[in-house]
Amino acid sequence: MDSEDGWWRLGGNRLIGKRIIHLEEATSTNDVAKELARRGAEEGLVVIAETQSRGRGRLGSAWASPRGGIWLSVLLRPKVAPINAACITIAAAVSVAEAVEEVLGVKPQVKWPNDLLIDGRKFCGILAESSIRGERLDFVVLGIGVNANVKLEELPEELRDSATTLYSALGRPIPRRRLLDAILRRLELHYSALLQGRFPEVLERWKALDITIGRRVVAEGPGGRMAGKVLDVDGDGSLIVQVDGGSVVRLRAGEVHILEM
Repeated sequence: MDSEDGWWRLGGNRLIGKRIIHLEEATSTNDVAKELARRGAEEGLVVIAETQSRGRGRLGSAWASPRGGIWLSVLLRPKVAPINAACITIAAAVSVAEAVEEVLGVKPQVKWPNDLLIDGRKFCGILAESSIRGERLDFVVLGIGVNANVKLEELPEELRDSATTLYSALGRPIPRRRLLDAILRRLELHYSALLQGRFPEVLERWKALDITIGRRVVAEGPGGRMAGKVLDVDGDGSLIVQVDGGSVVRLRAGEVHILEM
């Protein structure tokens, strides 16, 4: 559907996207970026693929990656403690949401930890994978998958009730180059804020888009499955849940299913 020749070529002085590797197909852009990171690739490298044969989401789930989407990974080398790696996912979600609003005029919602939605249906997922050396982060590969110029029927049948695409939701072709440029530009802005100790500003932007806080959820984390009410997201990106029965738990990683919409 999308025939924008060279849509991935971006100009300008930037950290994120100063070098872009474009592939017709990859198993996973995260896998490619991680291998390049281990070989010493510089921070800011972006790997983009037109299709992925083994794209993946959180918890090892498969991620469908037909032609027309924006499937990319960004290599970052943040000088922050490993505990703060989740903040990068928050910054990425804000960046994509703001880029979509800027370019397409529609304001997405976010659901902890990494889902972006339009009309309650997911169109973008984010997967951050970290490499830790000693007590510090060696690198983070940030994978972003956007169902852009993808028809709904190109998604797996079992996802069509819960997922959507920007093309299907808006009923018009998506300018991938403009959207990619806006995503990387805003990601650089919010990533810089994080490195400068201004993550609370980014988190406030995330909360303005969030549909998780204040909702009853079923949460699945390292400690198992629990039901309760989401109270907040704290300064390291953890979800604070008041579990049915009274205890309060912090989830640094996991998945939530909202019970009340």
